Amino acid sequence: MRHGILATAIFVAIVLVALQPTIHSQPTGQLPPGFGQALTAVHNAESAGATANETVGLLMLLNKALDLNREASEPNTTLQQRTALLSEVDQTLGTVNGQAQELAVKASQRAYYNVVFAYVWGVIGAVLGTFAYVVMVSVYREYRIRRTFQMKVTPK
Repeated sequence: MRHGILATAIFVAIVLVALQPTIHSQPTGQLPPGFGQALTAVHNAESAGATANETVGLLMLLNKALDLNREASEPNTTLQQRTALLSEVDQTLGTVNGQAQELAVKASQRAYYNVVFAYVWGVIGAVLGTFAYVVMVSVYREYRIRRTFQMKVTPK
């Protein structure tokens, strides 16, 4: 029986590893160095506990910056247009960095408060549980004492 369960577990693990999709990196072209910093800032915000709803705006800004960079790298853009587009890309990436750092701070504070509240509610729950236990034991003892005194003793 144990060998069957072990064999099944190993089989399932092998199948899951075999079916796991592989990720191939694709060249990103010539991206300004600000993209790496912005992606790192967004990743740090997510690691700090930011939700998907909070980071969706940052990701939309990153997509906007990618579109602007792609437009600037097209061969039919003039030098003035390219300069304007790249400065807009830099501004967008700066905005993403700033918002991601603010979001990371806010998310880490929220995570800290959640931990503090969990401990506080844990202590409150323990106190209430202890109080309920003491009341139940007291009621049970009174019940047992009352039952003991209600017993009839009959001589033989």
